[in-house]
Amino acid sequence: MPHPTTEHFDRSIAVLTGQIDALERQRSELRALLNSLTLQKQALEVEHDLETERILFDWLPPELLIYIFVLSTYDALDSTRLRLDIVPFNISHVCRRWREIALSTPALWRRIILTTSDMSSRCSVSPATQTFLERSKGIPVEVFYAIPHGKGPNANSLTSRTITTLRGREQQRLVEPYLLHTFPPLRSLSIHGNHDIIANSLTYLHNYLPGFAHLESLELALECATPGELYAGLLLNDPKRAYYNPWRTRRFPTLQTLTLRDIPLPCVAFGQLPALREITLALDTPLSGPLEFLRLPYFARLLACAPHIEHLALLHAGPIFSHPLDTNPQALHFWEKDTAWRIDDPKGLPPVPLDQLRELEWTDAHPDTLLLFLMQFPTSKLEVLDIAFAGANKCKKLAAWLHPTFVDVRDSATIQPVLELSNLKVLRADCSSGETLRSPFLRLCFPTLQTLSLSNRNSSGRRAEGPHSTDDDLHKLLPRLESIFRDPRMPYLTHLLLSGFMIPPEQAPPMLGYTPSLQRLDCNFVPNIAPMLEALAAARLVGVRVCPHLRHIQLWCCGGVKSSTLVGLIRLRNGFASGAEIAAHLNADGKRPIKRLPKSTHTPAMRTSGEWQLTMIEQVSVEGCHPIGEKEAKALSQWGVEVQWIGSDPQLLDIAVNVD
Repeated sequence: MPHPTTEHFDRSIAVLTGQIDALERQRSELRALLNSLTLQKQALEVEHDLETERILFDWLPPELLIYIFVLSTYDALDSTRLRLDIVPFNISHVCRRWREIALSTPALWRRIILTTSDMSSRCSVSPATQTFLERSKGIPVEVFYAIPHGKGPNANSLTSRTITTLRGREQQRLVEPYLLHTFPPLRSLSIHGNHDIIANSLTYLHNYLPGFAHLESLELALECATPGELYAGLLLNDPKRAYYNPWRTRRFPTLQTLTLRDIPLPCVAFGQLPALREITLALDTPLSGPLEFLRLPYFARLLACAPHIEHLALLHAGPIFSHPLDTNPQALHFWEKDTAWRIDDPKGLPPVPLDQLRELEWTDAHPDTLLLFLMQFPTSKLEVLDIAFAGANKCKKLAAWLHPTFVDVRDSATIQPVLELSNLKVLRADCSSGETLRSPFLRLCFPTLQTLSLSNRNSSGRRAEGPHSTDDDLHKLLPRLESIFRDPRMPYLTHLLLSGFMIPPEQAPPMLGYTPSLQRLDCNFVPNIAPMLEALAAARLVGVRVCPHLRHIQLWCCGGVKSSTLVGLIRLRNGFASGAEIAAHLNADGKRPIKRLPKSTHTPAMRTSGEWQLTMIEQVSVEGCHPIGEKEAKALSQWGVEVQWIGSDPQLLDIAVNVD
């Protein structure tokens, strides 16, 4: 082996030196990486410790906290129970940071509940009210006042100066509460008060010259008195005074919601309300004495000043049709002249179109005045009609005030027009007797109705006591659809609700035959539901399959709910029935056929049975029905249906047993 030379040693040493240098560099990099990872670990440990010690809200920016705080004030405020809005105080007492944010947020202090001293002209503003006024910093506020219980005056305590000021005839000026002149702009005003407070508030609203540019919601409610007493006390029935709601006054340009409870409309003279979208007129006290304040011209004048109204609620406060309808085209300018009409003028009133009205809610309505209302106030875009007809006693009182031309609408049915509500989608009718439904809808047409609810309030939820009389049974009977509606065919109806009615067995198949698109059927307190279920279980009905799209059945406190009928219905419609079962469910001849009516532009011809395809029943809800039990009801799930069973309340079960 040759001896290594010097050059060989030099090369080996150089190679080893290079490897050592490379390893040194790697060690330096690894040491730097180790140090970096160690620092990151320490930083995460510190951040973890801080996270565990801090509250989540402390990390939120002030803008987000302000948003959350203001949202907490959107809940309803009960001014009859609370003396002030406690929400901003609760927030400001949590910590110093929250207090600083709360005190610098005016919107948090916008809801002000007035005290009795605030409404007095002889007392200064209460400290609580002054605090809210200062912290709201001049933004539009929401003001609430409700008279304490037991603090109302006697009916004859209304001062004459209030009467004088509201009438606006003399120069005598009412000493109004100091608060009304020191308020920042109002966004919402709700006052529940006695004679004097309501009169003072109306005076303030009528005579405040700058107007209410920011007011969006107004609610006035009379307490401790009746509307008739206020009407008489303010001398609004003075024949020497011609009432008028000023046509060209625009003090409420942004008012969107108006609620009047036990406030006679002659007291309201707000002028034009261009932004008003919702009106609620309610009479919470029973009708007594003269009813002049309910006469039609007061309603017509108010609605003529609110052309863009979308929702109208008349809660026991519908108009009395004391004037005839004037269809003369020249009469449309009738309302523009403030002094051209008087409440005692015998002339007819022109119609007031409500072109934007979408929903009408009317309780305690006389059955024969629904058509009169729709003629006086044409509603081409009405989508929801929710009406509850008055009982026999109140109908007699309302009928006594009708104009002679409206004494008996039924006798003049031949000259009454037929109104088509082409956009109506929902109709809810509540009555105290099935006979009530025979007159109000015969001159109306609902070609696109999708939801129909018929309720008998004298039977719904009423516990049976003793044997039923023949008269009670007559009141519970549901008339034939041909006797209720001008055109009983409802090709677009998807939801039918029946409550508190007895349905004659021969009437059930035709009723369901008129609703080929029905998807949901709700029956509450129906004593004999068996005919309805048997009709649904029938394979065919006079060439038309009964409700082929039905998906949901709800039965609540109904009698005659037999397990075998429900099983047959579900098996047939969900595809589990055999050929023999289908043949057994075929309707026998002799059933009353569906009434043939002329086709209209909106009503398509009904299809033959071969064109319909059965939709499976998806859900059955049963509660308090007799004689079906929980085990039998839940057994329906084996046929592909979702069963909602609610345990029988003993009272509900007792009702179902009695109605059966």
